[in-house]
Amino acid sequence: MFDFLNRLLPSSLKIGILGRNSIYGTVGLTVRAIIQAGYLLLMSRWLGVTGYGTFAGSVALAVLAAPLASWGMPLLLAKWVARNRLSAGGMWATALIQVVVVGSLLSGLTLLVSMMFHQAIGMWSMLLLGVSELLLLPIAQVATGQCFAFERGLASLAAMCVVPSFRLVAALAAVLLGFEGLVTAAVLMHFAGSILGCAASVWLVGTVVGWPSWRKRLPLWVSAREGAGYAVGGLVATSYLEVDKVLMLQLLGGAIVGPYTVAFRVISLFGMPVSALISATLPRLMASHRTPGQAKTFRLVLTSALLYGCAAGLVILVIAPIIPMVFGVGFRESVRYSLLFAPWPILFALHQAYAARITACDRQRARVLIEGVVMILMIVSNVALLRRLGPDASILVLLAAEVMMTFGCLLVGRKAVRAL
Repeated sequence: MFDFLNRLLPSSLKIGILGRNSIYGTVGLTVRAIIQAGYLLLMSRWLGVTGYGTFAGSVALAVLAAPLASWGMPLLLAKWVARNRLSAGGMWATALIQVVVVGSLLSGLTLLVSMMFHQAIGMWSMLLLGVSELLLLPIAQVATGQCFAFERGLASLAAMCVVPSFRLVAALAAVLLGFEGLVTAAVLMHFAGSILGCAASVWLVGTVVGWPSWRKRLPLWVSAREGAGYAVGGLVATSYLEVDKVLMLQLLGGAIVGPYTVAFRVISLFGMPVSALISATLPRLMASHRTPGQAKTFRLVLTSALLYGCAAGLVILVIAPIIPMVFGVGFRESVRYSLLFAPWPILFALHQAYAARITACDRQRARVLIEGVVMILMIVSNVALLRRLGPDASILVLLAAEVMMTFGCLLVGRKAVRAL
């Protein structure tokens, strides 16, 4: 398809490998967004407002630690494989071992934390959610990173969709078989879909890119040391989007979390194409570090992300009123939350673009510091304001956090570029 288009386009507009992979990544995340939207709709209808709020809040607790599960391996794969493809088999083996070890430890830790906070679901259900989000899903994410590192855009598209697809199939099977809409049943289906999706992603990488080379793997302590900065960076870079729902479940209850989470999940779908663009271009930004080509690539990323964010914000204003028609009248309050979220895609796009630049310029510690400080401020602000203002407080805090992180990354990025 791309070869045919390139024959029709002038030389200045031809689609290269980077463009193809960005398109594949965007399509993959769009498909995944559609799948997740179907999963969201099915689960919210099946469980009801309070049940879905409890389920979503419990998942959010596990997701908080998810960026630590791979201990930075997706970015390490992008960095090492992009610069030396002969290391791919050994790094893939290293990634699998590291995810199993770290993910298992985090699953146990999440279970202990949930018991301390008297989580609304049972111990075994929380353990299954922990394994799903901290062990099985991270393996699929590392598989996607391996495909991106090889610039295999079509394989990346498939890898990023397998776990959501199997989760949707498992939940749909439960509904069709007449399972009662209980949180425990939802957890079992979530876990079953995660197992199948994880296995499919490993098989995909093996057939398309290559199987793990266990003899060439790095010692665990070496990969753990190399990935520490990326792991902590990933924690603060993604967990800031989930911490509000955990706090809200504890302070306000599942009935409040349900409509808020539906609104956020709908809006967060619009951030996926931005994530696809960053995932596709980050290996290229890393490989072109200290060369003039990086500036050109970054300008393309920034312009594309900004234009998309503006378009997404306008679409949100249009679709927000139809949320109760799709999810049910119990989610009427989701409309107002969605409208308040409308500026978020623009701010998220800018934040991710400037953050990717400083990561590519080997300023990961600065990114961790910026996003870590802002995340702490978010937690403190939510604790102080949630009981007074309700979910509106979380939305305002998130928008302010995106602004602060954008400016912080912008300033560090400019300084890093001038130092070259």
